[in-house]
Amino acid sequence: MGMAFARSWVCMVLLAFLGSTGASAVPEDQAPDVARIHALLREIEEATNTRDIQRLLRHATDGVVMLSKNGETLVGKAAVDAYVNRMLGAAGPALTGMHTRVIQDGAPIIHGAVAMAHGTSDDAYEFQGGMRLAIVTPWSATLVRQDGEWRIASLHFSFNLFDNPLLNAARFSVIVASGIGLVCGLLTGVLYMRWRVRFR
Repeated sequence: MGMAFARSWVCMVLLAFLGSTGASAVPEDQAPDVARIHALLREIEEATNTRDIQRLLRHATDGVVMLSKNGETLVGKAAVDAYVNRMLGAAGPALTGMHTRVIQDGAPIIHGAVAMAHGTSDDAYEFQGGMRLAIVTPWSATLVRQDGEWRIASLHFSFNLFDNPLLNAARFSVIVASGIGLVCGLLTGVLYMRWRVRFR
């Protein structure tokens, strides 16, 4: 009786919390799974920020499919392991620094042993050469319950084609280059006119 009351109390607190953050209503029997998935996402966030690759892989199925942030499609743990090592590993990584904050938009949608979650991640990158970027990355994930644990079966990252830091940087470069070209053209014209007046 005491355990049943405690379980119900925890579910009620979780449901009240989700309601206060604007999430959709969660059936009481799904509240424990919602909490587990939320904890899994926090674990992935921490493992990413500490570059703990094996800790990341523990939360994926063997046949996980991942569409990465740079557009690569990765199938299976070995492919994800190689990709993460290439990006974040100690041996000549493409990134010298990275920090992410995973934000889940509402509660996951759960159908039996399958769940779908989505949200954004606030990502800060530092590349070889010193370039830094801050990007908000939309993501969606499909999770499956295996041996009583939720694991990620597929993970998809996206970006805004029309509004992102790389595009903004390219636009700025075009504006700067155009401005420099305009100034150089004006100076050339002024010097030419002075030369013509002087030697007329």
